[in-house]
Amino acid sequence: MALVYDNSGIQLHHGDCMDVLWTLGQVDATFVDPPFNWGMWYGDYPDNLTPTAYLRWLSDVFAACAARMGTDASLVWLWEPRWMDNVADVTPRNYATRTTGNWGRTVWAKRGSPTIERDPPVDALSTVTLPDGLHPDVTPLDATSDILSWIADPGDTVLDPMCGTGTTLVAAKLAGMNAIGIELDEGFCDIAIRRLNAT
Repeated sequence: MALVYDNSGIQLHHGDCMDVLWTLGQVDATFVDPPFNWGMWYGDYPDNLTPTAYLRWLSDVFAACAARMGTDASLVWLWEPRWMDNVADVTPRNYATRTTGNWGRTVWAKRGSPTIERDPPVDALSTVTLPDGLHPDVTPLDATSDILSWIADPGDTVLDPMCGTGTTLVAAKLAGMNAIGIELDEGFCDIAIRRLNAT
């Protein structure tokens, strides 16, 4: 576990999110595009858990995120259609949810009742491949920026506990937000640092 980037309100921690989350202070919002348990290669993460183990792991991660968030903070995650019947299984206690987008893939959880004025852009449901091809599933920057604009304001701190190659961190930086990212795979951290330095 190590802080590998800390510049202009953006931090990147290399390590297991369950180890790092408990060391953090309060954040204003959390955005997560977690692995979907498809058996894909994500570097150091085993993306082939049993369904029960996957849901328990994600529930634990979301509960740890909720413990870092203020009373009016939002938790938004992208999720694959086959898991939509399990939203309640992973949603933190005392959080209400609303799903939006095609197939209900974007889940917004908030203490109380989240108000969503519009659906996410269609391309939030697709992914892009980085030119180096080193990550199998990257959420587009414009879709991430749009989602962050729902849940945080400039100056707020956004958390991404599975930040991959840093799209959330780049989007937050461009929007004048602070951000904390956590990534298990060292190679993905290196890509995120390069992207941040280029922004």
